This record gives sequence, structure tokens and C-alpha cells, in this order.
Amino acid sequence: MAEVSFTGADAAQAAKIYIALEKEFPKASKAAIDAMVQEILEKYKEIAEFRKKAGLPPFDGEDSNSGAVASVLIGKKSFFGVNTTFQKTPEAKRRYRKKLYEKLKDFFPNAKNWAQVRFLTHAEVHALLRAKRYLHKRKSEMPKEVIMVVDKKTCRFCQNYLPHVMKLFGIKRMIIFCEGEVIIIPTTEKQKEKLK
Repeated sequence: MAEVSFTGADAAQAAKIYIALEKEFPKASKAAIDAMVQEILEKYKEIAEFRKKAGLPPFDGEDSNSGAVASVLIGKKSFFGVNTTFQKTPEAKRRYRKKLYEKLKDFFPNAKNWAQVRFLTHAEVHALLRAKRYLHKRKSEMPKEVIMVVDKKTCRFCQNYLPHVMKLFGIKRMIIFCEGEVIIIPTTEKQKEKLK
């Protein structure tokens, strides 16, 4: 294993990210991994700054009320998403989640409405919706590969059901950085089936 070259307050988080990247991308050079770690650390700082500007509490892994903020990176632009608890104008912003539910509801036969499909209320979906809406207005498509940074661990609901959203948006692969982990979707055969 290569030596992690980061110091200061980011050292512990950088070490976790570095180890996760080495595991997921064993053929990558140390320089490439160092650059990706630095970029991801910058994205975590952007999320913390977004929380401040939006009047959200700082992330606290011990406090479920601190919620989650996700950031989808498209080129050099970040699209932030929050869980529905933190949305300032709920009805206006939730309509996009409702539209998404209408397109996906056959996969969730027991749900009576979009709010019962738990992952649709999460920050990861909100960030993807904002990116998709932005690109749609510019007559652009979502990239085939998307990088997402989340300040809270991405839950099993999102890991299991995001492939439905990915398929709808034309995304073939998503790399999620969350709490020092790297989650790549699709990873399981079940997730790959959802993308077909």
C-alpha cells in the first residue's frame, strides 16, 4: 500500500478515502489517487460551505437530525441535494420527486405515493434531479459516469434503488464517496439487471 501524503485536519478522512480508492482502483498511480483524494476533500468542504449558506446544521454522524447533503459533479459544476426535511419550499421542489415516482412506481407496487418510496426523499436523489433538470434546460444529457459526494453514508435503500434512477437518466456508472467509503453502482448482479 502506498503512503498517504496528506496532513492536518483532513489527514484521517484523506487516509480513509485513499485506502478506499486503492482498493477500488488497484492499477491507479499514487499521483492519480492523491489528486482524486484532494478533489474529494475539496468537495466535502464545498458541502460544508453549502450547509452554512443554506442555514443547515453541520453534519454530525451521531445526530440523525443533521440530515445529509449530496453533491453531484458534472464537469466543473456541483449540484447539491438535501433530504426533504431540509427543503425550504417543499411543495415546489418536491414536484420533481413526484414526477420521478410516477416514472418508477411500477417498481414499488406497495407504495401509495412518492414519500413512501424512502430513497426518493434522500439527498442523493435530489442532487441527481437538480443536475438532470439543469442539463435538460440546456438540451444536454447526463454523463454516462457520475461522481457523487455525500457527507453521510449512503443508505442501503439508495444503493439498491438508485440504479432505477440511473437507467431513467442514462447513467451507466456512479461513484459515490461517503464517509471515507467508495461505493460504485452497479456492483451487484441485481443492480446490473436494473440498469438493463
